[in-house]
Amino acid sequence: MEIRKTGIGDLKRLQDLLGRAVLNNIRWCEAVCRAHGTGADMEAGWWRLRGSPPPFYPHAISLKKDISVPLDLPPGAAVKDSYDQLAFDPAQWTRLFGAQWYGCEWGPLQADAGEVIRADGPEGLAVWLSAWGGTPEGQVIFRDELLRNPAVRFLMTADGLAGLAAYREGEEGARLVGISNLFGVIEGIAACLNALARPGDQLVGYGDAEELALLEPYGFRALGPLSVWLRKAG
Repeated sequence: MEIRKTGIGDLKRLQDLLGRAVLNNIRWCEAVCRAHGTGADMEAGWWRLRGSPPPFYPHAISLKKDISVPLDLPPGAAVKDSYDQLAFDPAQWTRLFGAQWYGCEWGPLQADAGEVIRADGPEGLAVWLSAWGGTPEGQVIFRDELLRNPAVRFLMTADGLAGLAAYREGEEGARLVGISNLFGVIEGIAACLNALARPGDQLVGYGDAEELALLEPYGFRALGPLSVWLRKAG
């Protein structure tokens, strides 16, 4: 599968896209948490939940590079440092992992992408969740209520071998599309991206070095680092 890559332009555009990627990720996290009945607030450069998040989701996400680490979060709370620049006290925090924001401006597909299906109801979401296979036993991350949000998409190939989740903002052809929970073979993921986006849409997300390397042939480039931290007990 070949994609005509358009790239992301100069440094200023890259920096702008990084900021938009952070905000898109916050909106995605808020949508997931609201489906669990948990609201959030923006305060002092932070997005913060009013309650507990579902598995793998943070209690707080930074919006800026030069803010203070919140000290009133409980033990076990996770914090996403969106720019990997905050001063976490190692006596109080454990670094869970680092990752890389990435993005691209989507170009037209040059070959047949194959059939892609969208989870548009509880049964479809159950099929997607089974194919993804990332839900801890006995727990729920993505609730059926999330499907009511018009910005949310769950896509996978018809054979169930690849898929992703997405949060779309803006008008067609000039949208910002956040992608997450990628799974399966890269050709199938690219097919899902092509079904999701239109030429000119900007795609953003984050992942480890291996994920970025798989996406680079399709025009994705690194935007900047992030890190996730866990509040220690005691």
